[in-house]
Amino acid sequence: MRQWLVFVFLDLTVMKRVRGARVRPPFIKMIIAISGKKSAGKSTAADFLERHIGAGAIRMSLADPIKQQVSKIFGPYDPAKKEILRPVYQAVGQSAKLLAGETVWLDMLWSEW
Repeated sequence: MRQWLVFVFLDLTVMKRVRGARVRPPFIKMIIAISGKKSAGKSTAADFLERHIGAGAIRMSLADPIKQQVSKIFGPYDPAKKEILRPVYQAVGQSAKLLAGETVWLDMLWSEW
């Protein structure tokens, strides 16, 4: 099963020179999705894109809404507890998909953006 774990949303502004003045055209929006198994380098790739794109990059993850829900029970997300809570994240994610539909987490992510 393929999991889309990291989403990087980019809001790029292209600057043109018109008679010496810089002109901002309408925003160009691009969505880049990065997927892969754990420890495959998804976060490293997202970090690289953020540095390369600059201030226009917005990073979001499908795990963010799941972590928000789990934090209501276990407190704020702590990377040190990630491996202990991994089964909880998985159970919450799968249960919500069964109850509310396959796109529940994507819908929550979009509503925040």
